[in-house]
Amino acid sequence: MTPCDELRRIFLETSRKYSLIDAGDKVLIALSGGADSVCLAHLLTGLKDELGIELCAAHIHHGIRGSEAGRDLEFSRGLAGRLGMEFRERHVDVPGYAGERGMSLEHAARELRYAALKEAAVELGANKTATAHHLDDLAETMLFRLFKGTGPSGIPAIRLKMGGVIRPLLFISRRDIMEYISAHGLEYVEDSTNRDTGMPRNYIRANVIPVIETGFPDFREHLRDYYLLARGDEEYFRRVMKGLRKYVTRREGRVCIDKAIFADTKRIPAVRRFIRETVAREMDSGFRANLSFMENLIKFCDKSDGTREIFRSKKFRVFSSYSEFVLEKMDKNCQNTPIHAKLLDGFSAGIGNRTFRFGSGDFSRDDTTACVFDPSGITEIVIRGWKEGDRIAISGGGTKKLQDLFTDIKVPRWLRAGAAVFTDGGGRVIGVYIPGRGFRISSDFYVHDGIPGMSIRVI
Repeated sequence: MTPCDELRRIFLETSRKYSLIDAGDKVLIALSGGADSVCLAHLLTGLKDELGIELCAAHIHHGIRGSEAGRDLEFSRGLAGRLGMEFRERHVDVPGYAGERGMSLEHAARELRYAALKEAAVELGANKTATAHHLDDLAETMLFRLFKGTGPSGIPAIRLKMGGVIRPLLFISRRDIMEYISAHGLEYVEDSTNRDTGMPRNYIRANVIPVIETGFPDFREHLRDYYLLARGDEEYFRRVMKGLRKYVTRREGRVCIDKAIFADTKRIPAVRRFIRETVAREMDSGFRANLSFMENLIKFCDKSDGTREIFRSKKFRVFSSYSEFVLEKMDKNCQNTPIHAKLLDGFSAGIGNRTFRFGSGDFSRDDTTACVFDPSGITEIVIRGWKEGDRIAISGGGTKKLQDLFTDIKVPRWLRAGAAVFTDGGGRVIGVYIPGRGFRISSDFYVHDGIPGMSIRVI
């Protein structure tokens, strides 16, 4: 059996074993013009009748690499034409997208590329999109994640199929792909950025893998086997974690995790993974909840005597609050910069993660869903976060510190940070909005019978 025959065998075996390609599929090939995607396009063209499928192709121009990117586009267009495939091109602005979101070019390119491929697939009527990721890509990504720090869920780094995207070359090495290219005399283009060792994966490819290969020439195959074992474990954990969702609630823009999630010690490994993924999804996609983070949570599981902050990063923090853990984004609190709002019916103003709307009409002062006050003499309202020393007038005369009010009605510290105070132009507190508790109105601004009131509501 020739190397090309072996490649073809592995390709078909992988496709059938993992149900990647089925008769009747229309497959969109992500065609970059590089050797890997050229091999994929040529191979699928030769197998399309045997597999009973239709083919089409799309090329994504990332808005980087100047004339080289234009060359790749024209090459891909020409190749698709020679292979008799419908072809679509998409242009995306990777530098602009990365700059707007504060992410790396690599991350931005990946997000935009898959979005553009999905769009092209819909336009062409393709139900699957095939990318040319191969065994070396898998090995590089697994090593990269291990070096950077990952849990078991990070080991199945590149999925064989996910969301309509398939990777039928994933268990075929780059060496075998290049032998196929050479045997068939196929042309391809090279991306010069692949030689930039300032990029982590390129560094691993150029400097780490050659050293590993010297002592362990079969390491790719061993990593593949480990990948398959981890993939099976991952499927099991997914089933267990599905049952853990009941322990998570969302309130006031925060994520609350019931400490009872840790009660069954047999499922602690699944709980750790579940929380790790919850943090990444809800708080910070770049955060990796390491062992120290998880052990800190477990340490506070049996502490239900109050609220305390147990973790803080630039993007989020975690509180142990009685029977639950509370995850809060740092930007969810009210800003220190006051907002000056016009006292007009229908006027809206936002602070923190909330928007308040002003309205007019007759209201009960016992209604905690709105701050209803006497607007006489008030020309504007200032909305700000609460601060030490703030006081609110109370029925019967006198005032009370907001801090004491929070204590009286048992407002946890993590909720206090999101409280919004409303004052008149002279600094007198009109009312306060407390997340989870509603509004409290100053007795100085009570609406009396026969006087039209003004309200502030959360929208």
